[in-house]
Amino acid sequence: MEGNTHALDRRLDEALSGQFDLGRWSQQETTSHIADALAHFLLSLRSQNTRRNYARDLREFFEFANSLGAQILDVNDVKEKLVLLWLAHLEQKHTRYAQARRRIIQTSVARQLCSLSSFLEFSKKRGLIEKNCLDNITRPKVKRESKTNALTSDEVKLILTSAALKAQELSPEMGRSYRSRGLRYVVISTLLSVGMRVEELCELRIADLEVCSDFTKLHMTAKGGETHSPIIHARTAQMLQKYIAEFRHDAKPGDYLFLRAQKVDKETKLTQPAIYEMLKEMALEAGITKKISPHSCRATLATLLHNKGVPIGQIQDLLNHKQITTTAIYIKKAEAVNEAAATKIDLLLD
Repeated sequence: MEGNTHALDRRLDEALSGQFDLGRWSQQETTSHIADALAHFLLSLRSQNTRRNYARDLREFFEFANSLGAQILDVNDVKEKLVLLWLAHLEQKHTRYAQARRRIIQTSVARQLCSLSSFLEFSKKRGLIEKNCLDNITRPKVKRESKTNALTSDEVKLILTSAALKAQELSPEMGRSYRSRGLRYVVISTLLSVGMRVEELCELRIADLEVCSDFTKLHMTAKGGETHSPIIHARTAQMLQKYIAEFRHDAKPGDYLFLRAQKVDKETKLTQPAIYEMLKEMALEAGITKKISPHSCRATLATLLHNKGVPIGQIQDLLNHKQITTTAIYIKKAEAVNEAAATKIDLLLD
């Protein structure tokens, strides 16, 4: 079993590093061999972060199976009894933590079971197994809440105004610094007005901006490799066209739309960590101290649209949520803040 574990580790590492030839694999039939099925499953996930998180959870399951001496050479070797033993093993961790952290651990257990279930469901859809054994296992019930802090309407105005003023302070002759300020403003404006995921923004190409006489679409590659093409606001479209004309006029249709402007020696695609730092910097410049992330822009758009009376179904379509309950999580948090009784009166005197 130890040799098989090493083979699994190697296959997981190869899939995470993208060393597999997808073109070659597309011509081959997926087998039920555990290493082959795992690699195909991970490579079916577009987001590198998602791929890494699933690999971590699955690696832990197979390490647990190995510790019991279980022989998992094929997807069909993942049995209900083994999963139940793993679940009991995970739940034993609860006794090591205070009650205040119990929900955190339950969330972790639910996530790990979800990762294994997703892999088995993938195998089932491809005919590698007949059923997903987790369908018969009761999982921890976790109340889902949004951990993302949305910006208020006033905070959005503050951050956009501040970013615009910072960009206007510099001139084209200042090179990279000027491009960096312009890039920051366009990125934050696009995230706030379109509500896209940060990884979707990073993958945008020049040709993904489709300008028509009556409307403009932004073609994005969403989770699962699906295409999501929302119609964007006219002012957002004009801003992106201006950005392309000034900063990406030499770019080809297939080139990335957004490139890093600083701390690089050659043209490099904008990355998620770079956008996170960019947003954090702009927020502080605008005097916003609460913790926010690029995902806050997505939650912000959902909240502001809800406050404007836009139906939740339309918000779901814009954000490309598969389940309307996901959209509702953003809105529920916003309503909880707005309706909090303690915020209705200030009894403290300066």
